[in-house]
Amino acid sequence: MIDELNIAEHVITQFLSLAKPNAQMQLQAVNVSDSLESVTDLLSSYGLFHDISIVLEIEEDCVISINEMEFKQVMINLIKNAIEASSTGKDVHVKAKRDNNYVFIEVQDQGQGMSEKAIQSLGTPFYSLKTKGTGLGLMICFQIIEKYRGTIHFQSELDRGTRVVIRLLSTSSAIK
Repeated sequence: MIDELNIAEHVITQFLSLAKPNAQMQLQAVNVSDSLESVTDLLSSYGLFHDISIVLEIEEDCVISINEMEFKQVMINLIKNAIEASSTGKDVHVKAKRDNNYVFIEVQDQGQGMSEKAIQSLGTPFYSLKTKGTGLGLMICFQIIEKYRGTIHFQSELDRGTRVVIRLLSTSSAIK
């Protein structure tokens, strides 16, 4: 009963997050390295509980214009999904690099992967590959990234894992 209440609370929290008026984008110059280190510090014990390590590879000068709390919300969701999808004893790799006017953030798991049909359904409300998933977490991720004129792309191979690539404007490009 407690588990079901926790699931209901989680669904309600995500619905409330969707319902928040987001007309005002409070942009901040966010150092991707600092934010990702904060998120991975938060999730490292969750990873260890699943016998999975989070490996960070972040290039210098990765700064984006975004609301930092929303960025962290996206990264927590994606890294948590990667941990849950990965096979025991494997690593989740989180990379960030700057390429011209963009910053690319990549989360790679070493799990069972997904079919092309499953990838096309990601971000749809109530579509989830998890037995107790709602699909709302990824839907929120898509909305946040699109709100800041970014893209989120999934690549997956069955029995090899999934890679999520987020592309956002770097701070110097976002000002233009």
